[in-house]
Amino acid sequence: MALSAKEASLRTRIDGQSAARMRFLEELVRINSGSANLAGIEAVGDLVKPAFDALGFSTRWHLPARGHQRERAARTLVARRKGASGATPIFITAHLDTVFEPADGFDGFRVDGDRAIGPGVVDCKGGVVAILAALDALAAEGMLDRIDCRVVLGGDEETGSFESRDVIEQEAAGSAYSLVFEGGRPSGDIVRYRAGNGGYDVKAIGRAAHAGNAHQDGINAIEILSAAVLALQKLTDYSRGITVNVGTIRGGAKRNIVPADASCAVDVRYANASDGPAFDTAVRAIASAPAKGSLEIRGGLNRPPFPEGDAKIAALADRWIATAADAGITMIAGPTGGGSDGNWTAAMGIPTIDGLGPVGGKYHTVGEYLIVKSLPERAALAAIGIARLAG
Repeated sequence: MALSAKEASLRTRIDGQSAARMRFLEELVRINSGSANLAGIEAVGDLVKPAFDALGFSTRWHLPARGHQRERAARTLVARRKGASGATPIFITAHLDTVFEPADGFDGFRVDGDRAIGPGVVDCKGGVVAILAALDALAAEGMLDRIDCRVVLGGDEETGSFESRDVIEQEAAGSAYSLVFEGGRPSGDIVRYRAGNGGYDVKAIGRAAHAGNAHQDGINAIEILSAAVLALQKLTDYSRGITVNVGTIRGGAKRNIVPADASCAVDVRYANASDGPAFDTAVRAIASAPAKGSLEIRGGLNRPPFPEGDAKIAALADRWIATAADAGITMIAGPTGGGSDGNWTAAMGIPTIDGLGPVGGKYHTVGEYLIVKSLPERAALAAIGIARLAG
């Protein structure tokens, strides 16, 4: 199906603003907004908020009284524009934080050929800019009133959205669709399924002793933890889509002291919501296993998986792919192992698709990049796709 005249106008407006949008993206990327850098997250939000205000959105900050495992929480930006009577309720989300803290040494912004490179350039500041570009074009064409538009830009997505989950679910409730502007896959594909995830912190407690004079009096915490690590790793079951990864391990003080404590951080992924409770029980059973010393465990499962094979999600993905084809873009919808705030809305039963932001790669690594031409392409696709979903 060919684009209508209004749809073509949406793309023309976005194409005409490409340079300005890239400058705005650069401005956002140059501000470090690692998940622990609350001042940086707020600074990014303070740049984004006026753009929503200018489009007639009512904006507010969501700030819990306390943070998750820290005194102060990150701010989350909430923007709402109700539209005309009977407008289609559509939830849109991306996030303001990145995985890169100031101490990581990956900063700045540069363009190298067809790539823009910088921390958070595609995950997820490119998605934020694409949202604004799409909504601006819809407003300019008089099409924004068709949408009851709810936007949440989280401040703690990269650490599990513990602080923003409640406002995400509150704003998404009753939406006809949920559109998640995480970066597109390097292939250009969008995301129709994400695994569930979670994390555990395991601490082994032993008893210190001199390694030479009183070795028999000590209880080696590293030995206790090592047995737990092996048991945890054995819970991986590829046939069921369950993976366990002990990502960090620490312990001991000096080689001539029997270590009194040791700890590890564990990442888990699971494909089927029904497997979650039994898997969590198995993890916690390991903590009761040591014959000497003790194990303490904190954390648990967090984001639930997208419902596998959900017909409404498949239908939404097919509509988006068909719209992309009309705009001259070829893509498919596939799975990915990472989590996002789309996990929350999919679990609520809202048709959800993800990876709608600009295309890029090297996620969560130094050298993260965005394909420059994909920013206006994805913004235009978003504008056209939203317009069609709104009828």
